[in-house]
Formats: sequence, structure tokens, C-alpha cells
Amino acid sequence: MATRCLWLLFLATSIPLANAQTAAPPTSPAKGPIRISIKNEYTVDLNFGPLGGGGRIGTDEAKGVLEWQDGEYVGTVTATVDSNQTITGLIGKCGPGHYKQSQELTVVGRDVDDFNSLSQSVTYNSGSAGNEHLSLKFKPKTAIPLPTRGDNGDLNVACHTLIERPQGFPFLPLNDTRWTAPEGGYIIVLPATGVLNYTDDQLAGGQGGDALSPVFNVYNSRWTIEVERLP
Repeated sequence: MATRCLWLLFLATSIPLANAQTAAPPTSPAKGPIRISIKNEYTVDLNFGPLGGGGRIGTDEAKGVLEWQDGEYVGTVTATVDSNQTITGLIGKCGPGHYKQSQELTVVGRDVDDFNSLSQSVTYNSGSAGNEHLSLKFKPKTAIPLPTRGDNGDLNVACHTLIERPQGFPFLPLNDTRWTAPEGGYIIVLPATGVLNYTDDQLAGGQGGDALSPVFNVYNSRWTIEVERLP
């Protein structure tokens, strides 16, 4: 139950989702395939008051190639979760538990106007950014090993709860709901040419326990992005 509370509270108090309006595709450059590499490193603390608390530290990654098809980018990425989590509450303590697993995800990228300024703060490291932004939405493509379902109905493994949808395979316990929420979507920018590397601190400043709600604190959440236009 405690791990389920962690997911539900994160869903309710998550960073604002990628809600930029759909934009008309830019006229240039040509819509060729792209290779993407996305890494999110985070430290999260939860405080449920008298009900308990918890914390998670880890890295979520996804890598793959997307092709331009019928007005959108489509492809498959391999996502990997490497996470350590502890939950304490009225019913006892769970963890520390370490969970590391990979899963293939289907990705659809649709053009949007810009980054979401409420949840993204971008610093360019190398390469030249173009004028094309994509909101990436993810869906499980392959199954992952499933633990025995608990008494409360959750799929709990190593103090983590797999993320379930009404249909399809369960998600890995990816930390940010922009990976996993149907209404989510993580926004990236494409390079003008070649390869672009940049970082995204999803909270202004990115450090110091910025409170998103009375129970949810992000002590660190940094995204490292590499996008390459392929021949």
C-alpha cells in the first residue's frame, strides 16, 4: 500500500506535464530519422506526515531511433530503470530496495511550439538547436518480469510498484509521470544539423529540496539529452 501511495502522490503532485499546444510542422530541415538518448537522474523525498514517508534515488534512461511517418516521429527505445527506494509507514518499512530492469517502449513524437517553461530549464552544451520541438509520448512495447501480485493488488518488486494501465503491459517504475501518464509527454528540441547535447533542470535552480507540494520534494532532477539527425 505504501508503494502505491508513492505513485499516486507523485501522479497528483508531479511537475506540470508537457502541455504545449500542437504546432504546424516547420518547413525545414528535412524530416529524416533521429537518434535520441534521454537520461533523468533524480533524488526524491516524500513526507506523508503521520502516515510515514519515503525516498527514491536513481536514473531512468531511454535510447533509440525515431523515423518520420505520416506527420509524426515514430520508433522504439530501450528504457532502463536503476532505482533505490525506501518507504516507511504505519504498516512498517519497505526497503531499501534496489530495482534495475529494461523494457522496450514505443515512442510517438509530435511537433509542439516550444519547451514547457513551467517545468524545463535548458542549458545547451554542444551543437546547434533547431526550431523543431517534439513532445514524446511513451507506451510499453514488451513485457517485463512480473512479481507476484500483493494482497492490495499491486505489482510490487524490491519496494517499487510497477505502473499499470487498463490495457497493455505494465511500465517500469519510471520516476517522472511525463514518461508514463497518458496525458504526459516529455519535450525535446532537435538539432539544426548533426548532434545536439543539452541538459534540462526541470525545476528552476534544480537543487535544494524544491517543494512541489507539502509531501513531495525534488532534491535533484536533471535530464541529459542527446539528439542526432541521421542521414
